[in-house]
Amino acid sequence: MLNFFEFGNKRSTDYGILIRNKKTYDAPERNVEFISVAGKDGDIIIDTGTYKNIMLEYGVSIVAENNLYSNRNINLSKAIGDIKNWLCTRTDNYYKLTDTYDPDYYRKACFIGGLEVETYSEFFAKSTLQFNCKPYRYSIEGDAVIDITDHNSNTIIKNPESYASLPLIRLYGHGETSFTINGYTYTFDFSQIPFDNVYIDSEREYVYNNTNYSMYYTPSVIKFPKLNPGNNTISMGFYANKIEITPRWRTI
Repeated sequence: MLNFFEFGNKRSTDYGILIRNKKTYDAPERNVEFISVAGKDGDIIIDTGTYKNIMLEYGVSIVAENNLYSNRNINLSKAIGDIKNWLCTRTDNYYKLTDTYDPDYYRKACFIGGLEVETYSEFFAKSTLQFNCKPYRYSIEGDAVIDITDHNSNTIIKNPESYASLPLIRLYGHGETSFTINGYTYTFDFSQIPFDNVYIDSEREYVYNNTNYSMYYTPSVIKFPKLNPGNNTISMGFYANKIEITPRWRTI
């Protein structure tokens, strides 16, 4: 099997890149601080409940003569230039990174470059590519949108992972509209705003409207929704028309 990765919606094989090996930590490091206190034996542990980024490293081969790959340049120098233009312009943000080693999950990654290339012939070279990744692996399945339209009963959404997720929720409604997740109610008064839907983004921790990207904060959003491991109970208020939930299942 030929192993490859996709980054920023482009496949490595389009640039003649094949993965030889993949290296990453088994689990991200916890953000924990140890503080010494005078008169006490041992340190006090302060756990922030968060994880540090991890480094993901691919050992790759660059093949410039294989016509099996699309958009290939048979000139190795030109091919490497294309790779630089692709990867080295992706250092400003996190982009989706998938590979054939772990096809059911993706990471949010930033290429940290540079790019050192060992040339073996006019058609073949090797390199090591490093990505700075957020600590979680995100399930492809967790990107599927779940629609809720039933006012008459609770909807149960099961989180299949061992970690709480930070969903993206789109609420449609009119008047004073609400929904409840695991006993906590979120309320929006659509009669006071010039649109009929809002996004609640728990990962980025803000509320906005997709039509004009206006920010809409409300005092009722005291805490952003989480979907805990196992079953989560969700219900719609009377004036809610529909809820769309992208659960963003994640694990380390």
